[in-house]
Amino acid sequence: MQEIIAASVIVAIVAFCGWYFWAIAREARTSNKQQRKPQR
Repeated sequence: MQEIIAASVIVAIVAFCGWYFWAIAREARTSNKQQRKPQR
């Protein structure tokens, strides 16, 4: 039973890290696009 709990915790951490990294990459891309646009 402990092995199942440990595995689920590891999967949750990996999924959270992947989602967090994707969110940072998405924000970086959007900020770069906004910076490329000329400001009037």
